[in-house]
Amino acid sequence: MTRHTRPNLGITLTLLLGLAWVFGYVFVHAADEIHLNDGRIVVGSIIETTDSYVLVRTTQSEFRIDKSRIVKIIQQRDTSKEEIEGDMALEAGQLEKALNFYRAALALKQNEEELDRKIRNVQKLIKDREEQYFGESLKQIDELIQEGSLDAAEAMLLEILKPVPEGPTRERLEVRRANIHYQKALDYLNRVDYLKAEDELRRSIAVQEEFYPAHLKLAELFSKLAPTKRVAIQEYLKGMKYGADSLSEEEMCEYNFSVASLYYELADYLPAIKHFRIVADMGIMKTLQCKMRIAEGYYRLADAAEQNGNVSQAVAYLHQAVEVLPSFKESWFKLGYLYLKQNKCKEAIDYLEEALRIDNWIPDAHYYLAMCYHEQKNQERALRELDNEVLYNPANYNALCMRGEIYFAGGKYEEATEDFKKARDINDQKFRAYFGLGKAYLRLKDLARAEENLRRVLDIEPRHPEAILLMGTIYREWKRYEEARELFEKVIETLKRYELSLSEENKAILTTALNERGGIELIMERPRTAIDDFEEALNYNPRRAETYSNLGQAYRQLGRIPQAESHYIRAIELDPKNPDYYLGLGIIYHNYLKRLDKAVEYYTKYILFNGPDALTVNKWIEECGGKPVDLTTVKQ
Repeated sequence: MTRHTRPNLGITLTLLLGLAWVFGYVFVHAADEIHLNDGRIVVGSIIETTDSYVLVRTTQSEFRIDKSRIVKIIQQRDTSKEEIEGDMALEAGQLEKALNFYRAALALKQNEEELDRKIRNVQKLIKDREEQYFGESLKQIDELIQEGSLDAAEAMLLEILKPVPEGPTRERLEVRRANIHYQKALDYLNRVDYLKAEDELRRSIAVQEEFYPAHLKLAELFSKLAPTKRVAIQEYLKGMKYGADSLSEEEMCEYNFSVASLYYELADYLPAIKHFRIVADMGIMKTLQCKMRIAEGYYRLADAAEQNGNVSQAVAYLHQAVEVLPSFKESWFKLGYLYLKQNKCKEAIDYLEEALRIDNWIPDAHYYLAMCYHEQKNQERALRELDNEVLYNPANYNALCMRGEIYFAGGKYEEATEDFKKARDINDQKFRAYFGLGKAYLRLKDLARAEENLRRVLDIEPRHPEAILLMGTIYREWKRYEEARELFEKVIETLKRYELSLSEENKAILTTALNERGGIELIMERPRTAIDDFEEALNYNPRRAETYSNLGQAYRQLGRIPQAESHYIRAIELDPKNPDYYLGLGIIYHNYLKRLDKAVEYYTKYILFNGPDALTVNKWIEECGGKPVDLTTVKQ
C-alpha cells in the first residue's frame, strides 16, 4: 500500500483559527446617485426611504440625508435590502454571510439573473478558498478513498473539520464525509452484507441530509423487500429532490419509473399514475409501457370505485384511461358495461362497439350488445350479436339462455329448447335454462317434460314464483285441481307478503296466479269465490283483458248475464284480437240473450281471428241462421 504523508495539522489549524477569510478580488455592484443642492453627489446604496429622509449605505458608512437637501436621485435598478446586505458583506470579505443574503434575496423572485451570477461568483470564491487551504489534504483523502482506506480517509477529514465553522465550506467538507460512508456502503453491498450497507447509508445521510446518492441507493435496497417498499418510495423522492440539479434526464426518468412501479405494486394507483406520466411526458424511455400502466391504473381505480358504488367516478377514470391509451380495449368494454348497468343503452352500444373494433373477440362484449338491442326491442340485431357471442364462446351460458328466450318470445319453441338444452349441459346448477325448457315444453304441450324441468328449477330455487305458477298450470291440465290450487295459493301468499314493494314483473305473476286460482274455482263451480279472485287481480292490473273475460265466465255461471256481457265487451276493448273473448260474447248472445244476429257477428270474428274450434263454431253460426265462414279464406 502506498504510504501517504499526513499534512501538518498544527500549521493548518493555526491558519484556520487565525483566518480573516479576506481575499483580493474586484467586485463592482450597481450604485445609486443622490444629487444634493450644494452640488455634491453621494454614491452608495439606498436601503430605506421615508417621507423625510433617505438612508444611504456607502463602503465607509451608513447615514441619513434629509429630503430637503436632495435635488434628484438616480437609481440604477430596483435592489432589495437583502441583495444590498449581500453586496456589503461581499465587500467586507464575509463570503458565507454574502451567500446567505443573496439566497434570501433570490427567494424574493426579484433581479434573479443578476443574483444567480452573484451566487455563482461567491461559490467560486469559497471553492477557491477551500482549494487554497485544504487542497493538498483533500487530494490525499481522495487517494485514500481510491485505494479503499476509507477509515483513514474519514479520520483525516474529521481532523480537518474540527476548526471549520458552520457554513458552505463545512457543508462541502461534510459532503465528502457523507461520500466516504457511501463508499463503505457500496463495499458492503459487494459483499452482500445488506444490514451493514444500510447502516453506512444511514450514516451518510445523517452526516449530510442532502447527499442524494445515499438516498437513492437506500431506496434501491429497500425496494427489494415488500415491508419496506413505502420507505423505498420516500427515499427515492428525497434522492430526486436533492439531486435535481445533478441527475441527468435519463436518470430522473429511471428513478421516477422506479417510484411509479413501487406505487403500482402497492396498489396505490393515483401516485403511480402521476410518476408514470412524468416519465411518459419526458419521452426519453418506456413511453408506451408507461401509458399502458397509466391506463391499467385508471382501470383498477374504476373497478374499485364501481365496487364502492361510485359508478360516476368509475366512468370518469375509464374515460381518462382511453384518453391516455385509445387502444386500451378493456376500458372501452368496461365503459359499455357500466352504461348498460345504468340502462343507457345508446352509450353502452357506442363503447362496446369501439371495444370490438379494437378486438372483435372480447368475452361477453357481443352478449352485452345483445342485451342493449333487446332492451331497444331490436330482436333481430340482438340475435345477431348472440350468434357472434356463441360462435366465439359456445360455453356462454347466459348468451344461450338469452337467445333461447328470444326464440321463445317469437314463438320458435323448438329452437328455444335447443339453446336451453345446450345451456343446461354447460351448467346444470343454475335454474335459468331449466326454466326456459319448462316454458318451451309447456307451449309444445309436452307436459311431462315441462313438469320435469320446472321441478328441477324448484330444486335449485324453491321459492321461484313463476315456476310454481307454471307447475300449477300443468296440474290443472292434468285435472289435478286441488294440487294446482295449492300451488297457485302458494304463489299468491308469497308475493302478497311483499305487496308494497312488488316489481311490475311480480305484479304480473300475482295477477296470473289470482286468475288461475279463480279459474279452478270456476271449474269447481264456485263462481262467487272466483269473482273475489278476479276482482282482486284487477287491483294489481286493471287493464288485463283476461281478468275481464274470466269475470264474464263467472257472472255467466251465476246467471248474471248483463254483468257477463259488459265484462266480455271490456275484454275485447283491451285485447281486440283474442278469439276467445268473441266466443264468450257470442255464447251470451246465442244462448242467453237470444240475439242471434249479434251471436253470428261474434262467432264470425272468433273464426276470423283464428279461433281453434272453427268447425264447431261454424255449425253454431248455421244454428243462428247465419252464413258459415269459408274456412279456406281464413288467414292462418
